[in-house]
Amino acid sequence: MKYLKKYFIFVVIFFIGLIYFLYLPVSYNFDGTVYSYFLRYSIIKKDYISKIHPHHLLYHPLAVGTYKALVSISKVPFLEYFHLQILSLLFGLLTLIFIYKIILYSTSKYFISIAGVLLIAFSYAFWLFSVEAEIHIPGLFFIVSGIFFLFFQDKSNKYLMSAILFSLSAGFHLTNILILASVLFVFFVRKTKIKEALIFLGVYSVSIFIQYFLYSILSKTNLISFFKNVLFGKDPFAGYRISYWEPFSIKTLFLSINSIKNAIFEGTNPFISSILFLTLLIFTTFGILKRDFKFKIDCFLFWMLPYFLFFSFWETRNIEFKLNIVTPLLILFVISISNLERRSLLIISFIIILTFINNFYFGIKPKTEIQNNRNFLLAESIREKTNEGSIIVIAGNNSGYMYGKIYIPYFAMRNTWILDWILGRGFTLYDLKEQIRGTILRGKKIFFLSELTYMSDSVRELIKTHKLSQKDYKDFLNHLKFGRRIELLDGFYLLEVEKVL
Repeated sequence: MKYLKKYFIFVVIFFIGLIYFLYLPVSYNFDGTVYSYFLRYSIIKKDYISKIHPHHLLYHPLAVGTYKALVSISKVPFLEYFHLQILSLLFGLLTLIFIYKIILYSTSKYFISIAGVLLIAFSYAFWLFSVEAEIHIPGLFFIVSGIFFLFFQDKSNKYLMSAILFSLSAGFHLTNILILASVLFVFFVRKTKIKEALIFLGVYSVSIFIQYFLYSILSKTNLISFFKNVLFGKDPFAGYRISYWEPFSIKTLFLSINSIKNAIFEGTNPFISSILFLTLLIFTTFGILKRDFKFKIDCFLFWMLPYFLFFSFWETRNIEFKLNIVTPLLILFVISISNLERRSLLIISFIIILTFINNFYFGIKPKTEIQNNRNFLLAESIREKTNEGSIIVIAGNNSGYMYGKIYIPYFAMRNTWILDWILGRGFTLYDLKEQIRGTILRGKKIFFLSELTYMSDSVRELIKTHKLSQKDYKDFLNHLKFGRRIELLDGFYLLEVEKVL
């Protein structure tokens, strides 16, 4: 019986993984498609450095290394996006093992710990990003494992081990350096010895330095200039300033809290998700105030705090950045109700069932149906109705086929000219006209997506963003002789540019 009890958690996690795998989304989010495109580029071009991004240094090398290893073993190439989904899935399951250990150490209650794993596994953001081609779950894995080794293991090397794990989390998104503030808060409150704190800080700093030093050498990137540009300069793709900061206000704070709610309970049905979220907060607050815990819970509170403060005003609405708030919050909830004896299992079981039903039917399941991904179907239509080597010109801004700037090159496998980026990098409409002329003379086919062929919302946004006039844009169109029209779907079509007048 003890043997069965010891390993039953792996059976539970296997079935969680099976559910994850059976319902892999085909919604193909934007960033995941970018990572997949970069992976394909690196494999084809054998260029393993240029597509590494300083915001998440380790993700691309890990993606390339594991993809090449699996293809060499299986001898079967497969879609890069699918590979990255499986990578997220595996890291998600590994994260759940450490979450189980943390809850078990905190409560000494076996079934409550398993219930806690199920609750977190089926919380919306954790579930979604464990089946998406995204960077966030690998980063969360290193944070959760670091929390476990630092605060739930009494070993001589725990400061060394946790510092390395936390530094690796920053390699999957730079904002994970916020965990350093969390740890320092706990050190201060618990009056950790100066020597031990310095060991942790030293190892953490050296590990971060090694990552960026190697990257700067291999990529020949001036990191000071790069980060200065990130903070105060222009977007490297668009060529103009894009700010991700929200105004400091009560409204912004409430938007952030709402995104935390949506990260746990998918928000299509706001009444259900709000009731569940309030129930969770009430039980958690009651448990914290009662202060009847086997272990100190300050590590969970301070884990959340820097992430909550930062992401309440940066990328406020994005639920992926709430994972390091949601995970400790749900752990705290489970620990808080664990003292209610038999009622605790009933309460958490009820919430797990409602969470699963809500998140599966309103969140995950619609993303598994390809007919719901109109952006993908439009890219497929372009692939089917144009020849290889064709160039597709799109606006690429939020008012039009925004996903086209990555869906067309990745899924349609067509060259894509993004007018928003071309103009953002200082080119003029005259420059573009001459480039089109030269490209046609070289025998290339150029098609304009319909959003650019009249005064659409996309064109109006381009005019506003790049300080053009309607007359300038109309003159630009008048110099292009359009010929063949190719109907796509949802009212979109392509017009072939026959020549420049």
